[in-house]
Parts: sequence; structure tokens; C-alpha cells
Amino acid sequence: MKIHTLGPAVTDSYRAAEQYRADHENLEVVGHPSFEVLYQSIPELRGELLLIPAAVKTPTGASWGDLHYQYGDRLELIDSLITELSPLAIFERRGRSGQRAYCHPATIDYLTRNVEGPLEIMPCPSKWQAYRCYQTDGDRLCGATARGTGGGRGL
Repeated sequence: MKIHTLGPAVTDSYRAAEQYRADHENLEVVGHPSFEVLYQSIPELRGELLLIPAAVKTPTGASWGDLHYQYGDRLELIDSLITELSPLAIFERRGRSGQRAYCHPATIDYLTRNVEGPLEIMPCPSKWQAYRCYQTDGDRLCGATARGTGGGRGL
């Protein structure tokens, strides 16, 4: 049996699925590029498991509640777990004065509460994808730090 969630393996969701798999035999974790893609795949995933975090928020603004009411008639809650999330940090590229900030939609409030001034917020399907975009052309990033590394320059 497979358990489907947000990938790649560095996401909190994928790590949670790995943790769940450790307690349940014969599960294969499958990462998806976004929760939208995962939800759109529900017809093909009949009989398999989905791991969806309660804090999910898609780039279009859909929350867990929105998705539950939209797809609830096709899903059954069979279990739950609580896991530790990677710590959040806000990174700012030195020498750049732009306002482009990449983040996962669930972290937008955290970002706006901790950064002064106007921001051009660019929502991404995962904190990992936000990091990848930040590397290309971002001025700020709100994302998870690698566990135990402390992160970068906080604002």
C-alpha cells in the first residue's frame, strides 16, 4: 500500500509520512509536487492513503477545511498523528532591496508579522519550492531550516 503526500523527501509532510510508515508495515511513501495535484489524483488513488497536514494551505488559498468539504465524500479519516515541524526562519538576501518574498501559503501570516514594509508575496506549493525560487530571484524567504543548523539571519 502507498501513502501519498507532499514531496520531495525534505518536506515536513514527507517526513511525517516516513514517521507514519515506520509504525506501519508495507507502506511506500509517494511524494507529489503539490497538494492540488494530490487531491486531483484522488480518483486514481482508491484504496491508498493520503497524509494531509491540518495546516495545509494551497497557493490558491484553500485550507484543510476547504479541501475537506470539497473532497470529504470521497475520503475517510482512518488515523492521525502529531509530528514536530522544522523551525521557521526568515532569510533576507544582503545587498538586495527588493520586496519579493517566497513562502509556503501557511507561513504568509508569520512572514508579514515579522517583516516590516511592503512585500510582493510569492506563494509556493512547499517550503522547499519556496527555497528553490528564492535561490533564483528572491529577496526574502520564509521557510524551514535544516534541523539542528539554526538557520540564517532572522529579521
